[in-house]
Amino acid sequence: MIRSKEIIGVLEFFLCTMIILSFRTVWMYTGSQTISRLITIGVFLSIFLLIMGYIVFFKTSVRVNDLSIFLLIVFSVLTTMTISEIGGNGLMPIRHLAYFSLLITLFLSYRLKRLNSIVRKFVLVSCILAASSLFFWILAILGVPTNSTLLISWSSQFYAPIKGFLGIFYFSQDFTSFLGLYLPRNTAIFTEAPMCSFVFCLALLFDTFIVPKQKKSYLEPKQFLLMAAIISTTSTTGIMIVVLTIAAVLFKNVKINALVVILGLIIVIAVLFILWQLFLVKTTENSDSVNLRFDDIQAGTKAWLLHPIFGNGLEQTMVYLPFIQGTRVLDNGNTGFSSGLFQILMTGGLFYFSVIFLIPLMRMFRMNRNYLFLALLFLVMLLNTVIYDTYLMFFLSALFYALTLQDKMNRVRN
Repeated sequence: MIRSKEIIGVLEFFLCTMIILSFRTVWMYTGSQTISRLITIGVFLSIFLLIMGYIVFFKTSVRVNDLSIFLLIVFSVLTTMTISEIGGNGLMPIRHLAYFSLLITLFLSYRLKRLNSIVRKFVLVSCILAASSLFFWILAILGVPTNSTLLISWSSQFYAPIKGFLGIFYFSQDFTSFLGLYLPRNTAIFTEAPMCSFVFCLALLFDTFIVPKQKKSYLEPKQFLLMAAIISTTSTTGIMIVVLTIAAVLFKNVKINALVVILGLIIVIAVLFILWQLFLVKTTENSDSVNLRFDDIQAGTKAWLLHPIFGNGLEQTMVYLPFIQGTRVLDNGNTGFSSGLFQILMTGGLFYFSVIFLIPLMRMFRMNRNYLFLALLFLVMLLNTVIYDTYLMFFLSALFYALTLQDKMNRVRN
């Protein structure tokens, strides 16, 4: 039994590694499709092996209640896929096959009391990545020259070189002004700093609001490591999550009384002041980035409202273009989209967004204070980070559904 648990632990680590590697990493956007295809194969292989491991070593199965929820999700997603395909707008079959498989995987994990084990593996992979990227980030600050180059086509139709260390860690974005300093942005293995920050923020939220079994009102070393890595990306959204997480830790286990309410109001005011100052600094140092995000939100809203219920089509990710500022579509303009929330809404509509995220998040709101904070902070992240049509998006959806199953049965997870 001990050896079987070790094998399952390795397979869970493999799954989390592949999910992260498939999320907007630089190797997914190179001229050669070989690496991206290998990563995609790795995602499906990790899911398949883990499901087989659960069945062989633990002889488990999905119960009737789990199966009914699974079938309802599948039916709802298939409905959206059918409507999108009828309109000639694609249906993302490979991604949705992975989604259905991840639902099975995490539902089985929930039954085996291993859901927290998967979450821990995700945190572990993220901490390894955070520590390594901080090391190379510090080297870049000290002026150590990079020794590798990679051509990627992320922000334009042309392939552009990015520099890095050892062919492993890259700086896919230029230096930026941050709090009065001119620093490189820590992008680790990702195409943009916000993607890097998103993964580190997820690990921070998971470790803070899912993993602990006992009540804690303090932060641990790995959480400080993740916070440092988030700050090194210079992502405003990431820094907001750090500040809000610290504030949430102070209140997630306290009993509500008059004194707590008063202190809470003071802390909320302080947090809002800090966030406002961060916003002012961001608009002063990088006003273009702020303007683009606001423009994306208004363009995304208009695109979504064209077909608010079932969206414009699952593969119509560029439907927002007619609504952005005209200067952005000129040569060398930035036509990229930055809001994950509105990208899901404008492609799949409110129905698809409800199935993927809104329903499990609403269930989490009612579960406990930890899950409430997790859900709210995730929505903040989703507003400003594009995760649509990635395996990580579907992993998160499946995880959130499994978490609500977990608490509904009032079982303690290892």
